[in-house]
Amino acid sequence: MSVWKKFRRPDAVHAPGYFWFLNAKMSEDDLRAQIRNMAASGARTVCPHPLPRGFRSFLMSTMEPDYLTGEYFRLHQVIVDECARQHLNCVLYDEGGWPSGGACGRVAASDPERFSRWKLVSDGHGGVKKVQDGPLDGQALRPDILARGATDKFLELTHRQYARRESRHFGKTLKFVFMDEPEMVRSNASQLTWTPDLLEYFKAKKGYDITPYLGRVLDTSDVLPEAEKYRIDFRDVCAWMFVDRFMLPIRQWCRENGLISCGHMGGEDDLTNMGTYGQVLRTLRHLDAPGIDVIWRQLWMGTRLTSFPKLASGVAAQNGSKFVIGELFGVYGNGLTFDQMRFLVDYCSVCGVNTYLFCARPLATTDGLYEGERPHFGPVNPQWRHIRPLHEYIARISMLGTLGKPEVGTAFFLDTRSLWASPREAKYADENREKIASRMTERQIDFDYVDDDVLAAARVERGRLKIGRAVYDRLVIPEGARIAPEAEKRLTKLRAAGVPILSSDDIADIPPTLKCGDWRLQVRKRRLSGGRALYMVFNTSSRRIRTTLTAEEKLPVIHCDCESGRIFRAGDAGVWTWEFAPYRAEVFLLDGAAEAETPRPRPGGTVGQLTKWKLRPEVRHRAGAHDYEVEKVSARTKAVNLGDWAPALGRDFSGCAVYTAEFDGAAGARFLDLGDVRYSAEVRLNGRKLGLRLWAPYVFDLAPALREGTNRLEVRVVNTLANAINADGVWEMWHKLPHECPYERMQRKFKQESLSGGLFGPVTLKSAAK
Repeated sequence: MSVWKKFRRPDAVHAPGYFWFLNAKMSEDDLRAQIRNMAASGARTVCPHPLPRGFRSFLMSTMEPDYLTGEYFRLHQVIVDECARQHLNCVLYDEGGWPSGGACGRVAASDPERFSRWKLVSDGHGGVKKVQDGPLDGQALRPDILARGATDKFLELTHRQYARRESRHFGKTLKFVFMDEPEMVRSNASQLTWTPDLLEYFKAKKGYDITPYLGRVLDTSDVLPEAEKYRIDFRDVCAWMFVDRFMLPIRQWCRENGLISCGHMGGEDDLTNMGTYGQVLRTLRHLDAPGIDVIWRQLWMGTRLTSFPKLASGVAAQNGSKFVIGELFGVYGNGLTFDQMRFLVDYCSVCGVNTYLFCARPLATTDGLYEGERPHFGPVNPQWRHIRPLHEYIARISMLGTLGKPEVGTAFFLDTRSLWASPREAKYADENREKIASRMTERQIDFDYVDDDVLAAARVERGRLKIGRAVYDRLVIPEGARIAPEAEKRLTKLRAAGVPILSSDDIADIPPTLKCGDWRLQVRKRRLSGGRALYMVFNTSSRRIRTTLTAEEKLPVIHCDCESGRIFRAGDAGVWTWEFAPYRAEVFLLDGAAEAETPRPRPGGTVGQLTKWKLRPEVRHRAGAHDYEVEKVSARTKAVNLGDWAPALGRDFSGCAVYTAEFDGAAGARFLDLGDVRYSAEVRLNGRKLGLRLWAPYVFDLAPALREGTNRLEVRVVNTLANAINADGVWEMWHKLPHECPYERMQRKFKQESLSGGLFGPVTLKSAAK
């Protein structure tokens, strides 16, 4: 029962948080005030994210004091100390900007001869030549993190400096160290990774000299078998070097200091493009809390639901890691609604992610800073006043995602060697992988990705495939997959021991994780002690789905309501019927001992409709000449029709407005249903707050404040910041800034979908269902 008490208010480690962009002059008072504001909003995780002036010029950061100076570290201590006072979880970000590993140019600058980046390019005659990989315009110099001593220099400049000042918080307020997109020089069709002792390292790994064949490695149009072998071997060695020279020293330092290494690589959604970080599963395996990044609609409703978050969750299961990190919302723009935020979290959760950091909360948005990477979270965003229930919801679903252990029956082979062989083969292998993944998902077959590395060390345990801490009933291998010789030898032994090794043609014979009766539902299961189980079920479609579900556990079914933190009986003997809203996840516990609450009354038939409404603006958000402006509005109430509030408030209105209406309490009403709302609504009846809803259904129980006679209703509706950004003249004003943010055109395109606002209805009064 202590678990279910914590379900209502989970520990801070489960609460979502923000990358807090330190992009302006810092003061103790401002830092403490912003931390307290985040805590009050339920964002109980904070990740201070330095954006030094020298990071990227187009971000126009004015961060002060300078990165890694004594005054910077003093103010960072102020941040961590205040987080401790507020009982927040603080994440140590390891870099000044990104990618991790360079200390915002200081590693390369400390010894240019040793740590500068080089690459191999074509010499025009079938061979290669070495050239310097110069700095990108306006960006901090990136080091060769494969060079001997580079990672130690990075640790000396960053991690060890924090440890000297903040080690008393390690393992307490500071639990995680976040690594963000570390990279070596990319290998692709125009260049190859290089570091001074690469040839020596290669020969030690592969037993031959790659030098005579480097031209063929680079020439990806050469698809003869021997050229593909050289190319695969080269990429494989670079991937091992990335782990040995960078990932392992970072993880070792974190473990020695009682910290959890976490983070993600760059572009995990496109495995044909994984040249900067080696081999995705191998690299993630060397984080204690592996993660993924979801930016610029890499996942989106109705257009893109791919399986890349499972790269991290599978590694975590095999490592026995409790936490799987998700960095979300970057470059989704300020038109992102609460419903869309929940969709992204729900989908990632059913893929196994259970710890969330969001982009981003800027320290300041003045002048050039108010464009930048969006959405902007914090008081400049009208949604911030309503955001606490979202944070509470995410903390609860995240906490549930850490209970017990994942129970996944199928291991799915990731064909990394085909991804390395040639661009054409990589494209086919990646598309085929995702097609097979979709087929399994549609049959409620949950799976974890595995690769050559773990297959070569796999064991058999009671007829099942054991990989690290995870155990699987079967292994699915795509047709035509390239398998490393060591893994192929192990597969022979696994087959002989009776482990089912299947092709994609055999998927139809694999039993589902949960019998759902609808291909649009995706399922994840966690095994709890005592034969209990936890199921997450996600509706991948835009339609409501009502279906009967059947689990193998013949136990009472409990619905874990992550919105309220309460648990209710949903079925018996492992069978229940449920209606799933579009793009939403629900969580069910099968437990014979959990004490479920009495189900709450539900809305019944309509007993009235409210059609006479008045409206007045309360708070307005603008994009001003130098910053976002938030102003209280004094305006008369005016009669309005339901629908978009633009005719009454203007099409550029972003903020909060109050609808009022009156109704007779003797009509048998028990519930208020607002119908369609753009996008969140807080309801007060006769001066008493009835609740706050961020997504449909916008239904409120009237009983606590309903009285006979006339009842006065107030509905405060909040839309997004998109309208203010879309106002006449804003684009032209931003276009005059010294640098245009490279994300801006994409963000502006996204926000066009969320420019409406207001109470659309129909607004009805309903009785209680019998």
